[in-house]
Amino acid sequence: MPSISRDAADQLLAGLGAGYDRIAAAMYALDSSPALGFLRGGGLTGATATRWQTLSSEVDLLWAQFTVLNEALEQARAIRNANRPGDPQWTELGILLQAPAIGLNGAGMPADGSSPPATWIRLWDLAQQLERRCAAAAAFLSEVDAAWTAVASRLGPVGEALDAATALAAGLGVPSDVKEAAARFADVHQALLADPISAAPGGRFAAQADRALSDVAAGVDVVRRRLADMARLRESYPQRVEALRRLADEVVAAERETADTFARVTEKILAPGLPAPPSSGAALHATAEGLDQLGRGAGWGRLADGLAAAEQAAARAKQRAAELRDNANGLIARRDELRGRLDAYRAKAASKGLGEHGELSTRYDDAHALLFTAPCDLRGATRAMVAYQQTLNTLLEEQV
Repeated sequence: MPSISRDAADQLLAGLGAGYDRIAAAMYALDSSPALGFLRGGGLTGATATRWQTLSSEVDLLWAQFTVLNEALEQARAIRNANRPGDPQWTELGILLQAPAIGLNGAGMPADGSSPPATWIRLWDLAQQLERRCAAAAAFLSEVDAAWTAVASRLGPVGEALDAATALAAGLGVPSDVKEAAARFADVHQALLADPISAAPGGRFAAQADRALSDVAAGVDVVRRRLADMARLRESYPQRVEALRRLADEVVAAERETADTFARVTEKILAPGLPAPPSSGAALHATAEGLDQLGRGAGWGRLADGLAAAEQAAARAKQRAAELRDNANGLIARRDELRGRLDAYRAKAASKGLGEHGELSTRYDDAHALLFTAPCDLRGATRAMVAYQQTLNTLLEEQV
């Protein structure tokens, strides 16, 4: 090994010193990285776990080789400062700065003397490799940080909403109402944070992860809104129950009117085919009383469901009573319509000189008798009306 000049030694030591400072700063940044702390926390899965397994070994290797670099650089500086060119130690300095003097085992760790090194590397080459590998590790940690931050920022609001819902549920005495949503959030929370690289590569949520978290967020929102409704119900349930009672009264009145209409139609129309008159008003009143008791007992969950169902049932009952009444009245309207048409056809027959026609008169008498007899055989009257109309039409055609 040729001896090294003072200038060459100083130049190499200056370059190595500057490189060491950059590596030291990079190693400090790696060690203090929040992403590295997250990865060291464990519980990783998927692509994140696979890449961390590689990086974990790499970080240990970087520290070991950084330590050797530091020791060798300190040794070289000590020789340079304590000796002059020509001294035996100066040859040692030349070897240390220019020759492959750093021994590494097969795993790249500094050789410890227990066995021959698998390879030798120059101090300068070691420093350059350390810089490149520190940059690669920093790039991966930056990727982890971006993914982890994206996942945490999306999980945070959902978690806060769930916490608020949990507190509200506890205040309402229905803590079980949030259990399912909490379990789903916990599963998604664990899955996304265990593998943020897959969940949000480059800091952008993957479609599958986005759907999973969006579904959980929607579920939490449904629970939150239901609990908010229950909280409002706690303050307003007396008014809601009273309104239900009034609605039940309206149903009773509507059903009574329908029953009266049914009775009147049954008197006027033969076999009208009407169903049994509706009678759900009394049951609605009983339901209102039961719901009032639930409110007094702070059964907000059952009260909310029961009130909503009872209000819908009452609205449907009122509408059904009206529809049945209209259908029944329609039978009488149909009878009156046929009466009017019979009179109109008779007037038309008279205007054409057919008022005394025998067959036509018989047809008229049949239809008239059916339409003006109580109860009216509406089906028979309709058939008689059609027969009268057809006979009239035939006679009018013969006149042409």
